Amino acid sequence: MTSRAAREAIRVTAARVAEDPTEYFTPNEQGRWQFIAVIRLLHLHGVDIGPFQPFYEAHFPGSPAPYRDLFYGIEYPDAVASTNYRSMGNHLTYASFLHFLLRDVADPGFPLPDDHFPEMLGALEDFTYPLGDTDGPELAEQDYFATHLAMMLTNWGEEDLMEGDLVGPLRAYVDSRFDTVRLGSDDFVLFAEFVEALRLLQLGGDSRIERGEAVLMARQHADGSWGAETASSLSEDPYSALHPTWAAMAALRHGR
Repeated sequence: MTSRAAREAIRVTAARVAEDPTEYFTPNEQGRWQFIAVIRLLHLHGVDIGPFQPFYEAHFPGSPAPYRDLFYGIEYPDAVASTNYRSMGNHLTYASFLHFLLRDVADPGFPLPDDHFPEMLGALEDFTYPLGDTDGPELAEQDYFATHLAMMLTNWGEEDLMEGDLVGPLRAYVDSRFDTVRLGSDDFVLFAEFVEALRLLQLGGDSRIERGEAVLMARQHADGSWGAETASSLSEDPYSALHPTWAAMAALRHGR
């Protein structure tokens, strides 16, 4: 499966956003970081981000500030120290978007925050995955952090794995948890992310990944979607409604 349809959808979405960006981004630092995430994706798929410069300068005046996790209200070092997986993931996700954008675009045309992604990864060099199979619901947060870290270390599936001190423990954790998630979890998105992580981390061999993909394909609906998407769920919570399809397509994507 290729991402050709997804790429076309991104181009259509970019055109809609360009018509009135103020509809999608609040004029504050949180909106700035969300905008960075979007323009990184647009650039990745060949969309010219230059026309967004006037909007950016008018909508986000002043010097860009480091990312702040407004939901949890804690800084990255504190999130790591307290093993707050969701906050750790929020900080790293936005930092990764900025990192890959700045790496690929020497001069984006507007002021962006400083890139701290490499040192943020460095803060995890001694990190272990402390929760085990008996640790209940909190274990799912650790599972999601591991799968998302695998995505970040591959530029969200676009590149080969960034080798380093984080990879060995991450590979060991995903490898040890895969069968438990496959057999014992009713979280479809988590399972799809583990299938993707197996491929990104080059684990399990073709047969193990193929078995995971077969499970995903068996749960696809006739209209091509996954999950329990309905008209009401799309209007009330589109992210949750579309997330199963998004996760499954990412897991089944071959090639770039």
